[in-house]
Order: sequence, then C-alpha cells, then structure tokens
Amino acid sequence: MSARYRTRSATRRANGEHSYDDDAWRKQRTRMLATDPPCEDCGAPATDLDHVPPRRLLIAADTSNVDDPIWLHPRCKACHSWRTMHVDLPLLRRLDAGENAEQLCSDAMVDTRTRRSVRHAE
Repeated sequence: MSARYRTRSATRRANGEHSYDDDAWRKQRTRMLATDPPCEDCGAPATDLDHVPPRRLLIAADTSNVDDPIWLHPRCKACHSWRTMHVDLPLLRRLDAGENAEQLCSDAMVDTRTRRSVRHAE
C-alpha cells in the first residue's frame, strides 16, 4: 500500500467518510450476505457488498444514509474489483476534478444497468 493511499485513507477516516470498520456496517454487511445472495453481475455467490454509487459519491451528494440497502449490491470479489477499477475510480476522479456529485451519482446508476453485459464480454 502506497504512502499516498494511506494518507488519503487516514484523512477520509478522520472526516467520517470511511467507516467500514464500525459495528453498524459490520451488522449490515453480515445481515445482507447471510442469505448467500448471488453476485448481481455473474451469479456466483456474493462475498462483498458494493456501494452503487460509490460511498464517497453518496457522502459528497449529502445522502443521509449511505449504508442503506438501496445503495448496496451483492457482488463476488472479482466483479466488485472489476467495477471498482473500471466504473467507480473514474467517477471518483471526476468528483476530485470538481464535477457535481449528484450528477455523478446518476451516472453511476446508469452505468450499473449498462455495464453488466460489458463485464462479461471481456
């Protein structure tokens, strides 16, 4: 892990933007994965919950409950990693460049519907 990543992660934690280690998140994750849902992209057993739009975008758009189940999508590790690299990171770069968070949230939701077939074509 790079020093830059550690610094950014520490800053986000201090600002309340990165709370995957709190009890409420752990309970929500456990509850949602307890039924062994399939990955929304490939159908394999889900191991992760993916925020769509990305959690940081939801926070930037002043969403009141970023861990509400409406924003959480079950994915296997491979599909979650793919989506993070190919969908979430470009959106977050656009946020960092000053684009409107609410519009980026809308873009993320459209991407969810259109990218499923792209993921499996690779």
